[in-house]
Amino acid sequence: MKLRTNSPRWFNDDNSDKEAKCTSFPGTRDYDPWFGTADATQAEDAQEMEEAKAICHGSADGRQCPLLAQCLEFALINNERFGVWGGTTPEERRQIRKVRREGKACREAGDQDQSSRAA
Repeated sequence: MKLRTNSPRWFNDDNSDKEAKCTSFPGTRDYDPWFGTADATQAEDAQEMEEAKAICHGSADGRQCPLLAQCLEFALINNERFGVWGGTTPEERRQIRKVRREGKACREAGDQDQSSRAA
């Protein structure tokens, strides 16, 4: 897959407060909240993804990931279809892309309408 944009700087050797929170919770063979596990049921994967989202949003420790917005934008631009990115599930990102497309279409239609009135 060719990336449309580069990923955020997940690790920050100079300041751990600016490091992506997910780097502190690496997935294992038996537990991967970011992408689920191959042998897990959909319900188990959904629960793990909710746990990953809670880490991103800081629900447990009160500290939102400092790269949350950058991570989400990276996933949206690169059309990440799997896993939790920027505190969102694949379905949530599909909805965001849909809303953005519709908003862009409305803006473009408005621009065309204004152009026709000016002519």
